[in-house]
Amino acid sequence: MLDVKINSKKTELFFQAMIDKTRSNIDLMRDVAAEMIASKDENFDAEGRPTLWKALKPKTIERRLKAGKWPGQILQVNRNLNNSILPKVDENRAIIGTNLPYARPHQFGSPRQKIPARPFLRLQEDEKQSIKKRITEWYAKP
Repeated sequence: MLDVKINSKKTELFFQAMIDKTRSNIDLMRDVAAEMIASKDENFDAEGRPTLWKALKPKTIERRLKAGKWPGQILQVNRNLNNSILPKVDENRAIIGTNLPYARPHQFGSPRQKIPARPFLRLQEDEKQSIKKRITEWYAKP
């Protein structure tokens, strides 16, 4: 068995700081969740990124016109879907999501329901890099 002892206060403090950070990631996870929510908001505002969502069918537009909800934005008749997407964080992860049953077919598409995929929970490459950078910087701080 190998027993290593380090007699350096600076090294000891560095490792203690790393241990402390792994125990208290909640602030980091909140920041990551906030970036994910901002991305989701941009996706709704742009009606799809980097590719625009498929346009509404004429029947859908006609139905919205009759209801006084057109012109408007795709997936945003009353903003319920957008507003239902909330963050959940703990010490080790940040997620955003919704419990609305119609969210899944709109996110992934549903051939059976004839709903095209309109992914609203999609991080862009620059957003992924920003999150990676934030995490790297978090752990690099002494």
